[in-house]
Amino acid sequence: AVDVKTLIIPGKKKRITKTKGFTKTSKWKKAIVKLKKDQKIDLFPKET
Repeated sequence: AVDVKTLIIPGKKKRITKTKGFTKTSKWKKAIVKLKKDQKIDLFPKET
């Protein structure tokens, strides 16, 4: 079986040097996939 957990990573403050202010980066989603030892994910299948 495949175990999938998702997280929402919050945005960070980023400094802008020209205006000497701050802006915020966007939040993004991260997925953690756990496989058993003999399982694999075929990302690039070979075409025949």
